[in-house]
Amino acid sequence: MDKKMEKMRTDMHSRLQKGWAFAAFLVILIVVSASRIIPVQLPNPHMSDFVTGFQVGLLAGLLAVALVHIFRMQKAMKDDAALRKFYYSEHDERNCYIQQKVGQTMLAVTPAVLLVAAVIAGYFSVTVFFSLIAATLLQSLVGLGLKFYYHSRFSATEE
Repeated sequence: MDKKMEKMRTDMHSRLQKGWAFAAFLVILIVVSASRIIPVQLPNPHMSDFVTGFQVGLLAGLLAVALVHIFRMQKAMKDDAALRKFYYSEHDERNCYIQQKVGQTMLAVTPAVLLVAAVIAGYFSVTVFFSLIAATLLQSLVGLGLKFYYHSRFSATEE
């Protein structure tokens, strides 16, 4: 069990480094957006302010979530009991199965929702219509690519 915990500790260390890098990137994006170094190019100044505020708020929310995860991992790395609890929660078969089912359902539902949104948006904005159609196409192609990849990976006969 100690090897598993050491592997988990090194994995968490790597995750922490990536998490801090992501958090720093988010801070840079927040500063760029809030200071309007790269201004939002919209003709209506009120809409420009709204988009900037939305961007800053969304990025700040992502930063808060990232920091919560970072601090949870740091706390778990300092305490062996917390590390074991973290390990078991990540490797719980029931949670892994639920996550797989959620991913499968989202892969099937998202294109339909995007297409309905595209039809509705088509009455108001051709740009949004084509953007949603492109997002649907991209999501469907990525889903098909992943399906083919995993079928070939797990269906191959071992010799």
